[in-house]
Amino acid sequence: MVKIDLDVGSQLVLEIKTKLNKIKCAYVGLTRHGYIIIEIDKIHEAQNLHNLLYKGHPIKVRYLSKGKVYGFISSIDSIIFTPDKLIFINYPNVIEEQNIRSQKRIVCSILSKMSFEEVVFKGIVVDISKNGCKFNTIADETSDKQLTEKTLDDFVLRCSLAPENIKLGLKLYGSPHYINIVCKQKNMSKDNNCAVLGLEFISMSDEDSIIFYDYLLGVNALPIVFNFPLCVIKHKVWMKGFKAYLNESKKISKKELISSRESELGKWLYEEGLQMYSHLEDMIQLENTNEALHKFVLDYVKELPEKYSNEQKEWLISRIDKISQEIINLLNTIEKRLIEE
Repeated sequence: MVKIDLDVGSQLVLEIKTKLNKIKCAYVGLTRHGYIIIEIDKIHEAQNLHNLLYKGHPIKVRYLSKGKVYGFISSIDSIIFTPDKLIFINYPNVIEEQNIRSQKRIVCSILSKMSFEEVVFKGIVVDISKNGCKFNTIADETSDKQLTEKTLDDFVLRCSLAPENIKLGLKLYGSPHYINIVCKQKNMSKDNNCAVLGLEFISMSDEDSIIFYDYLLGVNALPIVFNFPLCVIKHKVWMKGFKAYLNESKKISKKELISSRESELGKWLYEEGLQMYSHLEDMIQLENTNEALHKFVLDYVKELPEKYSNEQKEWLISRIDKISQEIINLLNTIEKRLIEE
């Protein structure tokens, strides 16, 4: 028999399949004959539940325990309306569970730092997901020893004063530099020599997003279809670089400029994307549109940027923006179709 790990009084939600009604209940206990007893919440006193709750009616039960949502399908054995509204449910054969976090969180040990103006606190990120992480303080800026009580108090005070503008730096494996993320403090705890912060990620640059999401994909913390929104970001970074090149403020390699296989999107297409999703017609169109983009660049960007007038640059950018938007639309469409499959 599968175990239901609940304390008396714990809240459950009853879903009546045919009516889609949700009824709040409290866990009362078990009988020796294998029935679950639950009490209907008093908020339903004014409702006529006789037509919804009767012997043999199929129901779905959900409850929260230790950070996870559990659920099972069963049926009503009997119900008592006086002196209290109690339902006797047949004990289920299977109980399903799922983590309540919207994103998968993985255990890790990532060197990190948190900055407040000119003050830096070193730490370790001990778990991370697409949307947030847990940061543990370990040392101050000038010492590898544990934080002193005074320094730790200063850290806690600064977090409290600016809970929505915390700057976190992460040194991810394989990255030559710290990536920077603006965070919001969700929770905080403190003991004698350590502070632990739960952080929600608010924003980061596109360039840092690429490093961050590549890391999460590499450790299986994101679904594989996330490659499509990641490719949108990579393509936008390429477009930003191309425009900076035309404005003579950035150098870009000739290969990356004109080869449909050398841009970040092209590398993913020919190394992974087309192998995995070649059965999709939109993927072939994506390949063709990416090739058209780089062919356009090859045909028209033959001179150094300083050779072009401002009007010519504007014309080039307007044309390439149009093709670029087609690429982004295709990436979004393919991701949506794969999710719906």
